[in-house]
Amino acid sequence: MARSIQPLSLNLVTRTPKNTQRFVQRAGALGAAENAVKYIMTWQSPSTTMLCMVGYALLCLYPILITIIPHLVILHLIISNYFKRAQEIAMVRSGKRSPRRQEKQQHSPFIPLSVSSAASVAEYKANMQYIQNFMGTFADTYDVVAAQLHHLSWADPQYTANLFKMVLGAIAGTLLVFYIVPTHWIFLAVGEFAFVANTAVVKAFADTIVPVLLERANVKLGNAPRFPPKQAKR
Repeated sequence: MARSIQPLSLNLVTRTPKNTQRFVQRAGALGAAENAVKYIMTWQSPSTTMLCMVGYALLCLYPILITIIPHLVILHLIISNYFKRAQEIAMVRSGKRSPRRQEKQQHSPFIPLSVSSAASVAEYKANMQYIQNFMGTFADTYDVVAAQLHHLSWADPQYTANLFKMVLGAIAGTLLVFYIVPTHWIFLAVGEFAFVANTAVVKAFADTIVPVLLERANVKLGNAPRFPPKQAKR
């Protein structure tokens, strides 16, 4: 069975440039989705963000909507494409559009990807910039996570043992919370807090009040009496 699986060949001359160009041309949807999430979470349009908060609350309170909404989206696309196609057929019959152009657009309802026009070139550059930023963000995140993995390798036995106890306690606390509080209320509170945490008031509080509270806490902890470490018996 293992012998029948052939590894993919590495072709840097034809396959790699072709697939890279195809990926860049199709990465615009990922960039648009990321920009939409930032637009909503940063409250650039308060009415849109509040509407999304209401929608998220409905999803948490009525989880069945998660299974129904994708079907409604597909139905919406089918119905909208049906009326669009009917309109184009009517324009062809009235002589306002050529039949050849109609045949080309019947193969796919999406806009063909091309880098010939100026708009397509600008979109291609924007996609390249998004991929560049994404690769940098991914590398930075990977480095941050990898830098913390030594805490799990027992390089410092005392620290890793304490972390092990904290994880066990967190598991017990999480199970207790999920047992007492309904799951949909937990997701509702976490999601709505994510929206509220990005408001100007909360950000101002986090930038001004929280550092002062942390500094006072550190001062109190620093003034607390410390006991010298126990020396090992000889």
